[in-house]
This record gives sequence, structure tokens and C-alpha cells, in this order.
Amino acid sequence: MLTRHCGFFLAASSLPGSRIAAMMSIQLSRARCSSAAAPSTPSATSSSSFGPATPGKVRVLIRTSDGAAYERMYNKGDNLMEAIRDDHSLPVDVPGACNGTCQCSTCHVLLHSAEWMCKVERVFAITDAEQDCLDKAPDVSDTSRLSCQLTLSEELDGLEIDLPERTMDVRWQAAFRRSTKK
Repeated sequence: MLTRHCGFFLAASSLPGSRIAAMMSIQLSRARCSSAAAPSTPSATSSSSFGPATPGKVRVLIRTSDGAAYERMYNKGDNLMEAIRDDHSLPVDVPGACNGTCQCSTCHVLLHSAEWMCKVERVFAITDAEQDCLDKAPDVSDTSRLSCQLTLSEELDGLEIDLPERTMDVRWQAAFRRSTKK
């Protein structure tokens, strides 16, 4: 069984001693994320040209698998998957086949850097249900998250995400290519 904490996959077997060792590794990973120097401003790690912050809004940079980048401002408190899915000005789709219930992985996104992964995990720790879903998804990396599990907040202002080329509805193991909106 693989468990991910702060962007690091940890192996844990059913042996009691191994579980203790895995838990110690998890605590070390959490400590590294808490003490990691998170960017003080989005521009500290960002190559985007976002202007100054707007009250009540969260800036998000979305990169597609073909390299195109889209800067967007969404309302604070919005669910990331719903914000992207409902943004009809974006030429890509984030299906969210299960409608945000953490069951399908079609809203799989990649956080652009390990720094963003640590920052997001401090605000929204990955749940067992999300990890189970990601374990079955294609093209998963250390920075993978389900966008339906992330609520846009002030701490995530300037968030940078990459959309993988393909996603899969793990409920039926049906593969989807990212489609263009019409």
C-alpha cells in the first residue's frame, strides 16, 4: 500500500514494525512540509504575470498538456473543479464525472511544483478516499490531486496547476482524453 504525504509516496506493509516506521516517515514528511519555505507571494515561484491580488478572488494559472497557459481569477470559497469546469472561456474540459464526490479521478490535476504541493497539503490534507482514487488513476505524480477536493482560499492565491493529457473514470476504468469545449 502506498500512502502519500506532502508529495512523497511511502510504502507501508501489514507488519506492525513496518507501520511504525511508515508513521515515523509520515511525521518527518509533514515536518518537512511545515518547515519548508513556502513562497511568501505567488510571484516567488511563479512565472505568471498576475497583477495584484483582488479581494475575494483567488488567482489560478492553468497549464494544459500542450503547454498553453491560462490565468484565471475565481471566487474565494469556490471548489477548484467546479470553477474550471464552469469557466466556459477555457478551451479545455475538467469533466468531474462524479460531480465532485471523490470517486472518479476525472478532475485529476498536477500541482505545478513541490512547493505548491506542500502549501496545498497544509491547507487540505489528502484523504484516504482521494488517495484511493488517485492510486487507480493514470499519469499520477507526486504532485497529483483531485481538483474536486480543493477549495480556493487566500492561502492558494497564485496557485499553479497542470492538466494531465488524459484522465480516467476509475469507477469504470474508462479513459477520457481531455476534450476541447465547443
